[in-house]
Amino acid sequence: MATTLRPDRGFPIEIGGITFHFLYTFAVIDDLQTLFDAPMSEILDKLTTDRTFYATAGHMIEALIRNDLINNGYDGTPPTYSQIMHVLTIRDTERIMRTLFESYTKDMPDKDDDEDDTHEDPQRINIARLLIIAKTEMHMSEDEFWRTTPRKYFALFDEYIKLKSGGKSSDGGGIDDLP
Repeated sequence: MATTLRPDRGFPIEIGGITFHFLYTFAVIDDLQTLFDAPMSEILDKLTTDRTFYATAGHMIEALIRNDLINNGYDGTPPTYSQIMHVLTIRDTERIMRTLFESYTKDMPDKDDDEDDTHEDPQRINIARLLIIAKTEMHMSEDEFWRTTPRKYFALFDEYIKLKSGGKSSDGGGIDDLP
């Protein structure tokens, strides 16, 4: 079993006879939040409604496939939204929804025990802030950042905070713990 820090190929799914690996990197999350002008929680909610499922799934699959191809050195043209929608069928619905949710869950950091479940105003992931911290504090390149999942980023960030604080564990303050 791979650790949080090991490179991950992503969650495998076959679409149109080709196996792709879905990985919610910051590049994918930024693309989707920009396209839908909404936080990821609201985008995922659209997968649970018959009226919005196919369009939402199609755009998500397009972003995830593009990410997979780019990360694996593919230099051709990724499939378009129209091409993806052409191969999706009603039979694919449950499998695709399960894969989109499972891969998203796997790529997100574990929820802190002290996080409030009643937070009613979902926020977009502030990609710009995380990129600034990645570059200036953690000395990641932009390419490394865009290919990183939030799970890996926050595991590295937690270790960075421990190093900066002399080995003491973070109290869960996260970004506010920066020296």
